[in-house]
Amino acid sequence: MPNSYLFVMWAGGGNVGPFLVLAEWLLERGHTVSALATEALHPRLGAAGIEVEGAPPGSLPGFRDVMEALERGGPDILVVDYMLTEALCAAERSGLPTVALVHTLYAELLQDGAPHPIGMAGSVDALNAVRSEAGLAPIESHADLLAAPDLVLVTAPRELDAPGALPANVKHVGALIEAPGPDGGWSPPRGEGPLAVVSLGTVGHADADTDLTQRVLHALGQLPVRGLVTLPDYIAPGDLEWPRNVTASGYVRHAAVLPHADLLVTHAGLGSVVTALAWGVPMVCLPLRRDQPDNARAVVRLGAGCALDAGAAPGAIAVAIRGQLASEVSVRLEPTPSAVVDLIESLAGRPPAGRP
Repeated sequence: MPNSYLFVMWAGGGNVGPFLVLAEWLLERGHTVSALATEALHPRLGAAGIEVEGAPPGSLPGFRDVMEALERGGPDILVVDYMLTEALCAAERSGLPTVALVHTLYAELLQDGAPHPIGMAGSVDALNAVRSEAGLAPIESHADLLAAPDLVLVTAPRELDAPGALPANVKHVGALIEAPGPDGGWSPPRGEGPLAVVSLGTVGHADADTDLTQRVLHALGQLPVRGLVTLPDYIAPGDLEWPRNVTASGYVRHAAVLPHADLLVTHAGLGSVVTALAWGVPMVCLPLRRDQPDNARAVVRLGAGCALDAGAAPGAIAVAIRGQLASEVSVRLEPTPSAVVDLIESLAGRPPAGRP
């Protein structure tokens, strides 16, 4: 029987793709998908066939935004970005079957006292004030929020993570990778030598990211490779010095580019990491912020690449690229089949876990 799903999400970069993949699979099975999301995502959601519920007044959908959306029309199942902590509280208060989508490594949530992206939305004290007003029990840490959802789907392979024993509601579903879509006709730049792709993220800080990109360009200029650098909107090609063997590009979906790549130089965002693993592309990680250092360490632990400090000099970056291209080690973890939707569909009609 078809069901209605409400996605609660925000424009955080790599967190968006997994939602769109799930939406595509649900729509293919005849379900209805709507989204409560920040306004920047509305064109992309509409193009994917997702009905937009309306933009929240702030940058992140909060408790009241979700409750008001539920009053306008009752979905059967909620799918919530785990970083939207107030939205998770609203889902808990609603009693609806709920999926929390975790787009970082689950192990990071278990590090006592360590900063984690889930805390970006506000402090535990502020969140407990919201919970008290809603009649919900207080929590001791942000991670406690993940005890309430019926399913916690981690968009990373279990092999990349290191969580040890898992709660019953936590499932690693592996990479949820958008298809090439409009970039399906993309072809690599002509020339000799292996293709080294550079992708340092789409959300960041212009000055720091421009400096790092320039150092990577200087490194590629020292090597017999074909370089391709995909630039975010906030870095213009004219702001950089380009060696002859490197081509500039705007945003191109990883699924179009990485099947052709011999190496990925990455900021170690989880979406980039799991997509590289899907095609067995070795990585040179230059983590910048948030969860990226943890992801880079996981890549090294898995044997899928190396990691350098983001302040590394061009010479050191060139040595790392040369070493990964020469390595015969290849780690490939296949993308998740759409059977993951079976897990979500199984929630329809059954009581949410841990709630009456």
